[in-house]
Amino acid sequence: MKISLTLLTIAFASAGFASAQSSLPAAPAPQLLSSLQAPQTTPAAGAAGPAANPTQPTLTRAQAEQLAIRDNPRISVGKLEALASHQVYREAKSAELPTATAAVTAMDAEEATRISAGSLTSSRLLEHVGAGANFTQLLYDFGHTHNMVLSRKLAEQASSANAQATVEDIILATDQAFYNALTAQAELNVAKQTVSTRQTTESQVGQMTKNKLKSTLDLSFADVDLSQAKLLQIDAQNNADSAMAVLDAVLGLDHTVQYTLVEQTAAPQPPPPDAQPLIQEALRQRPDLQALTLDTRSAQKYARAQWEIGRASCRERV
Repeated sequence: MKISLTLLTIAFASAGFASAQSSLPAAPAPQLLSSLQAPQTTPAAGAAGPAANPTQPTLTRAQAEQLAIRDNPRISVGKLEALASHQVYREAKSAELPTATAAVTAMDAEEATRISAGSLTSSRLLEHVGAGANFTQLLYDFGHTHNMVLSRKLAEQASSANAQATVEDIILATDQAFYNALTAQAELNVAKQTVSTRQTTESQVGQMTKNKLKSTLDLSFADVDLSQAKLLQIDAQNNADSAMAVLDAVLGLDHTVQYTLVEQTAAPQPPPPDAQPLIQEALRQRPDLQALTLDTRSAQKYARAQWEIGRASCRERV
């Protein structure tokens, strides 16, 4: 009895499997399988691959820093201001040097200029030559000139420190712009890959919908995903163009140049465990702090020079 029940169960299960198999759609033909697999190997025509454009020049961080130092106008302005401060120092220094002047005067009388008419005699124009020389040397002015020279010298050093600080600021801005543009390019490559993948998925779902393997709702979802990916690609492209424009401006370019940025693979050195030595080194070596210190000392020397003028005038009145 148990054997017969088992045989009946197996028979009913076989009949149910056969009916379920007959209700399933027929297997797709080999041509349909090839059409479904084709989009996986052929990307969409409108989607660009993540590979770098061979027509664009490559740029590393070190190369970007060198271009910025060479072409950025702020660095040129800082150097010219330092040169102008040096000329002001030379002008102040010239007051301590001896001064020599010479003058020569000569006059030739015209023909028949000594004529007289009655009792009126014309002015006499005679030939004559005169020469003279003058030599001056500052000996002592109560320290006014000396303090003025020191003030201009300190101002020149402060201007040179400001020029160096400008170079360091431009290098920092270049590094920031470089890594921002590098991040934007990486995000753009990810967006392009996403569009390519979703375009492939949308093509597959569309083909399966034609063959009644997917519903139109699935195709709508695939179209929505593809549209979102294209919008993200547009945003990523805008961000990449903006970041590259900022980098071009820092490099001192007057036109837009699209670079393929290359990240350096060298690992950075880890910072020391204690930050106090770095703080002390920054206070000692930062050019902007040095410029402020030199400007303060220059102002003090200038004030001393003006005070010496007042003391000298008081002694003269006495």
